[in-house]
Parts: sequence; structure tokens; C-alpha cells
Amino acid sequence: GYLEEALKLPCLLKEFQRPAAGGVPPSIVGFREHIFSSLGALGDFAASSESVFGTLAQRTMSYPLWSRCHYGHPDLLDKLDQISQGGISKGDKSLNLSEDIFAGMDALLRGRHIAYKDYIQVGKGRDMGVDSILGFFSKLSSGTAKMTTTRQAFRIGVRSSFGRLLGFYYAHIGYYAGQLHFFHASYMPLALAFLGAVADGCDVLDNSASASGELMKMMLGPFSLLFVFGTLVPLVFVLLKENGAYAAVAGPLRQLSRLSPLFFAVQSKVIGDSFSRELAQGGGGYVATGRGLGIWHLEFHVLYIFLAESCYYPAVDLLLMLVLWPLAHAYAVGPFALFFAYLLPFALLAGPSLFNPGCFNQSHGASRDLAAWWSWLSAEPAPGTKRDPKKSWSEWWYTRQAARAGAHTCSFLLPSKELMLGLLLLLISVKVLQPHGWYALVYLLIPLPLTALVAMLLLALALEILSKLPTLTKPKVLLALSSACLLLLCGELFVLVASTPGLSASSMVAILSATFFSRRAAMNTLGYLPLERMLGRVSIPTLKKMAKVVVAAVNVTTMAHALMVDVMLGLVIQLVLLSLSYAPYLNTAHEKWLGVRSTPLENAGAYLQNELRVSRFSSDRTDEQTI
Repeated sequence: GYLEEALKLPCLLKEFQRPAAGGVPPSIVGFREHIFSSLGALGDFAASSESVFGTLAQRTMSYPLWSRCHYGHPDLLDKLDQISQGGISKGDKSLNLSEDIFAGMDALLRGRHIAYKDYIQVGKGRDMGVDSILGFFSKLSSGTAKMTTTRQAFRIGVRSSFGRLLGFYYAHIGYYAGQLHFFHASYMPLALAFLGAVADGCDVLDNSASASGELMKMMLGPFSLLFVFGTLVPLVFVLLKENGAYAAVAGPLRQLSRLSPLFFAVQSKVIGDSFSRELAQGGGGYVATGRGLGIWHLEFHVLYIFLAESCYYPAVDLLLMLVLWPLAHAYAVGPFALFFAYLLPFALLAGPSLFNPGCFNQSHGASRDLAAWWSWLSAEPAPGTKRDPKKSWSEWWYTRQAARAGAHTCSFLLPSKELMLGLLLLLISVKVLQPHGWYALVYLLIPLPLTALVAMLLLALALEILSKLPTLTKPKVLLALSSACLLLLCGELFVLVASTPGLSASSMVAILSATFFSRRAAMNTLGYLPLERMLGRVSIPTLKKMAKVVVAAVNVTTMAHALMVDVMLGLVIQLVLLSLSYAPYLNTAHEKWLGVRSTPLENAGAYLQNELRVSRFSSDRTDEQTI
């Protein structure tokens, strides 16, 4: 805090004696924060967002919405009042992951008032690195997902007035669920337009390309600019009120020049994915973000571990539809809608690397990341039960499988986007292949990797006879098996094309896309099935040995395909970064654009010692001029 702000504390304490309009004194008195950590582009983004949320949003939720709670901000709480409602925090570390918010929720349920005052502030530093910022929002999303299932949220939902309920929804569940629906609202029109183009190109449904394209033009056309500028309007008004007209214009323009929409698209996807994953799987916990300086270069595999499921995999889905679309049918939408359609997968694929300092540094960035990536893929898992995903790909895989074990059974009843899209594309493929005399059993080769599964089953049987079945999951063996799965997939597609001469480009697009999306849905389903628990219920020794071989073959098939995707996707992204790192002055321009100078992690200690030594000789300077 600041000394001059501490002198205002007696006035702030008097607020507990001032009753609200309803005659009830406040149980919590909140006040604003001064965000001083605006180093670099990401620090500027985080500081601006927090400034808006900590001033304009908090003031509005306090009055007239009467729905403000406690969020870990510098609030003053009435100790006796909090003791009477059971304390500030809650005891369940899983259900009450965001424990501080329940202090405000319990106060609201007991008819208390939560005030907010602007005349006092306290200094606060926010996250300034891509990993710490996204990790912070992932933690908040998981905590909010758990909070939605509590009795406090239910009681506020059924007992609040309409205006108060809307304020509570916007500040809590609605914000995080809205980020999830934002991606779905972008995915749905593109998927429908792609389906319409494939169906029209294959003569399955006439004029479906133009009809489905109209929906995409309406949702991703100029209307989507309102969402971009709508996110900037609160920042403009906050800067206009506090810093003047020049700052209100220069601030948003500076953020747009630093491609803030790309970063906020990644942030939105991480928020929505963490929210939905916590509701489906559970297992959320505290994330230690550190809130350090955002000057360290993160190795690519560290980013990949965190963002693969939330950003990289969905981006490939979107990009595949956009690339295959013109091969099936001409684009039925305008350039404006296409620009926004391409913007989202580009942001999800390139955004994490663009905002990672030193990604274009040839010696300390791209080339070293590629070597570390390969070491991570081929590293042996550490002995013991504690898994560290950063050590090896195998440990990351087992960590993901352990998280999926907590998925609710009812979640299998909800079809995924990949399953619905793959099923419709499979129906179009069946219609295309019917004139070529394909049998119904042969159609299973498209959605399921039967060839790879049979090969893995024979290999597992041979290794079981030799008592070497555990060697199937060795990293180097898995790398070889993933290459074999890729060759088998190419062979299946070659046989399909050779056995059905005269297929049009639209028909090939239908078959390729049906294979991709249906197999992705199949692999996801196999990853969630509790095969190990099912194996433990088999009591007959002979059947148990047979089931052990089958389970091992299914698990290895799933792992090999997942490793194949990760190797190909990671190599493509890193080879692009490596080729760009050879461009002269690109790394220097990137550092100036980010506003930070990247420093390798192994040099972090020397860097901080040098900065601290310089700061000792600059003790007469202000805090903003020293580290």
C-alpha cells in the first residue's frame, strides 16, 4: 500500500457504521486497486483488464445491482459479522476452491450489505507472463465451476430479485460460461457452412452451401465487430474518467497495435475450457502462478502441455475445415466473414508463441525449444506415482488419463462436437461410396482405426507370450508405433482411392474430414473409458489374460495416435518458428513490440542480481523507475 492511503483508514472504518438504504450496515467494505505492473504488452493487457474490473465493474455491482461479493480484493471485513456466519473461508478444498468468494455469498444470503468506495486504493501487481496470466484465469474458471454446484449459489439464484440475479450471474457464472459459448458460437456456423459445402459439392443436398453460408455471414460478418469494440468500451470510459481523452484514445489503440484480440481469444478459450473441464472431470486445484516478471522465455513443450487441449487441438479442427472447404465447394461467404473465421485458429495456434518472449531467438529460443521438445517426447517416465508432465510426454499422458478418470458417467451421454460433425460427414461419405459397391462392414474403416487396432492386438499378444508386454509403453517404442499408425492411415487412404476410381474432389474432402473427425471422437471416447477398472472386475484367470491383452492393445493404439498428433502438430509449429528466427532483426523487432527483453531461464539469477545491484545505486529514484 501507500502511506497517504493509510491515513484514510479511519474514514474507511466509519463506513461500517453507515447503514445502507435498507437500514443494514455493510458486512464488507471494498475499495479500488492501483495496478502498477504494466510491464510489456501482456502486463498492459492484464493491468487494463484488472483496472476495469476493480473500478467500473465493482462500483456497478455494488450499486445499483447490489450483487457485489468478495473476490480476494483488498476488502475490509467486519470480523464479528463474519464469525457469526461461520468464518471467511470454507473447509472443502475441492468444492470451495475459490474459498474467499463465499464470505460475500454468505453475507448476501444473510441480508447483509457489501459496499464499495473509491476514495482509497491499494497497490497491486498482476501477472505479466503468458503462462501466469492464463494459469490465473484457469484457476478462477475451475473455482467458479465448483462454486456453481454449491448450495450458496443455488440459494442466491432462487431468492434474489431479477436485477440482483443478473448482476450475480454476470460477475460469476455468466462470465465464464459466456467464454465457453463464445467458442461454440464461432465453431457452429463454420461447421454448418463446411457441412453445407461438402453436401452441396457431393450432390447430396442441393443449394446447401449458400443456405448454410448465410448463417456464417450473419454471425461472423460486420456484426462481430461489435464484440471487439464492446470489450474496449469499458476501458475507454475508465481511462476517459481518470486519465483524460488522450489516454482514452491512445490506450486501446496501443493494445490493438500489440494484437490484443489474439491474446484475449486465447485467454477466452482457456477460461471456457477450464470451466467445462472442471464441471465434467473435477480435480481442480490451486495454481501457483508466481506473478513474476514476464521476461523469461518459456520452452515450447511447457506451453504445449498447458494449451494443447484448450487451444492447439481446437485450432486444428477449425483450420482443417477452412482449408478443405474450397476443395469441396467455392466459398459461399464474403471476405469479412472469412477473415474472422481464420482469425480464431490463427490466434489459438500462433498467439501463445507470439506473446512468449524470445520465440524468434535462434540461439536461446526456437532451436533450443526444438531440442527440448524432442527430449520431452522420448524421455522415460520417472519412477514412482507422482507425475510431472514437464518431464516427459508419457507422464503428461498419464496425468491426463488420471484427470479423465473423474469424469461423470452422464457426460458420455452428451455428444461432442467432433462426434456430431464426424457422424454427419460419415453419412455423406456413405452416400458417396454407395455407387462403388462398398459393403456396410467396410464403412467401419473410415471412423475407426481398425487396421492399427488389429496390428496392436497381434503385437500385444506376441509380447504377452514373451512376457514383455510392458515394453509397449516405452517412449521409443511408442514413437515407432506412432510412425506405424501414420503409415497405416496413409495406406488405408491409398487403398480407398485406388479401389474407387473417379472420385471427385468433394468426395475426397468428405471422406478425409469424416475420417479425421470421427476418429478424433473415437480416440477421445477410448481415452475416457475406465478400461483398467473393467479389467479388475474379471475374475476368471484365462479371460483376465485375454482381457489384459485387449486392454493393452486399445491403450497403446490410443497412445500411439495421440503421440502421432502431438509430434506432427508440434513439429509444424516449431519448424515455422525456427524458419522465421533466421529472418534478420525479427527477434529485436519482436522484443520491442512486446515491450520486454527476453532472458533465458538459466540466466535468470544473474539477471536479477544485476538489476538489484543497479537499483541500490538508484535508491533516490521513484518505484516506477526501479525494478
